[in-house]
Amino acid sequence: IYLGDELACENDYSYQENAEKSGDSRWLHRFGFDWERAKLRNDASTPVGRVYQGLLRLIQIRLQNMAFHRGSTEIIDTGNAHVFGFFRNQESQSVLVLGNFTEREQVLSARHLRQLGLRRTVVDQVAGRTVTAAQEMVLAPYQLMILARNL
Repeated sequence: IYLGDELACENDYSYQENAEKSGDSRWLHRFGFDWERAKLRNDASTPVGRVYQGLLRLIQIRLQNMAFHRGSTEIIDTGNAHVFGFFRNQESQSVLVLGNFTEREQVLSARHLRQLGLRRTVVDQVAGRTVTAAQEMVLAPYQLMILARNL
């Protein structure tokens, strides 16, 4: 996360107008902090608030799941080229992270979910809803799911 990402700031291309900086794209994220924009971070009706609160939620999920602390990572074949997935495993807990990296809904078959070891209901910790692994799973455009289970 770069400065401003937590506030849904757009890239600043003005660095390209400066001869000393134009060849160094790192300046894309090096701009003064927008304190007025930061005041919107707790207003969920704004893009700033939605991004900020969403990042806080992901941080909270990471802190609550031991598998993210000292777990091992296993990249998996999701059966769908548009969905990236990996397990984080720790002694007593396993977390399956799925991310749809497209602008279209993507489907994971029930058969493939069973092959991944999902045979019952699990909780999507991002959305806070129960997912039945016995059925195909549909991920909305750009959706991230974090499915936790005890081992």
